Amino acid sequence: MIKNELYTHYQTLDAAFYKNNSTGDLMNRISEDVGKVRMYTGPAIMYLINTFSTVVIVLVFMLKINWQLTLLVFAPLPFLSFVIYKVSDLINKRSTVVQQELSKLTSHAQETFSAIRVIKAYAREKHYINELETLNTDFKKHNLRLALVEAFFQPVMVLMIGVSVIATVWYGGHLVINKTIEPGNITEFILYVYKLTWPFASLGWVTSLIQRASASQTRINEFLKTKSSIINTPEIKTNIEGDIEFKNVSFTYSDSKIEALKNLNLKIEKGKTIGIKGQIGAGKSTIANLITRLYDTTSGEIYVDGQPIKKYDVFALRKSIGYVPQEVFLFSDTIRNNIAFSTNHDY
Repeated sequence: MIKNELYTHYQTLDAAFYKNNSTGDLMNRISEDVGKVRMYTGPAIMYLINTFSTVVIVLVFMLKINWQLTLLVFAPLPFLSFVIYKVSDLINKRSTVVQQELSKLTSHAQETFSAIRVIKAYAREKHYINELETLNTDFKKHNLRLALVEAFFQPVMVLMIGVSVIATVWYGGHLVINKTIEPGNITEFILYVYKLTWPFASLGWVTSLIQRASASQTRINEFLKTKSSIINTPEIKTNIEGDIEFKNVSFTYSDSKIEALKNLNLKIEKGKTIGIKGQIGAGKSTIANLITRLYDTTSGEIYVDGQPIKKYDVFALRKSIGYVPQEVFLFSDTIRNNIAFSTNHDY
């Protein structure tokens, strides 16, 4: 469900978003981060309910025997809760760093596989292997720092349980001498303490899951809250004839701040053919991207059939345009389906 929501949201975002974010990071958030959130919505909630139920039931039986001994047994728990609170905050911070490092690692691997022909052609394999080893080392270092904090939970909980058992034997023995409780009640209390061992042991693990899920959910929400700069507000329903006009159009890329076009005025009548030439970076591809509304102009206006381009439904506009991008991409499908990609027919 979360993956579907995130994947669907990815489809609504504009070209600028994909230019500013690597494919590896997008994939890591939809796989690793979503997986950690699912661990919270499943096992974490289940164990929290189990822990709460067990503690309440055991506490009722212990209070029936002796309330003073019960309070003594539960005395270390506030300290345990404080330790969990402090360590959980540290886990949250380190989990965020670990996920960021994993995104870098995934991005590097994805880019390497995508550009493998270029890498081999220039004999740069060793360079990229060394870069991957460096990223792996950083990822391992941050993971070990996280594991060190998580490993602190179990010894603390074992210590608290040990303190509770010692307190039970010591104070319970005193109550037996005073004939306040029966000798068997001490054994009963020790069994209750061990009955609480797993719930409180799982509390640390559940807290770790919650903190990891919190860090991952923050990363997921960061993209879910991102809105496309291409706002589709269709006002015109008529078919597009093909007249295109640029009026004082300027465009600056948000990521690089490069001004690709400045006060461009251009008119192309329907049925006419026009060729635009220029050096690399002169803005030829930018013109095509603006006509298809992959980007919106920084200033000025583009008109189609005498109407501002923003008044047309963006999907209908793009369906009316035959566009061969500069970057060639073939889908993992048949040649026939790749050629017929822009049509509405299934083959």
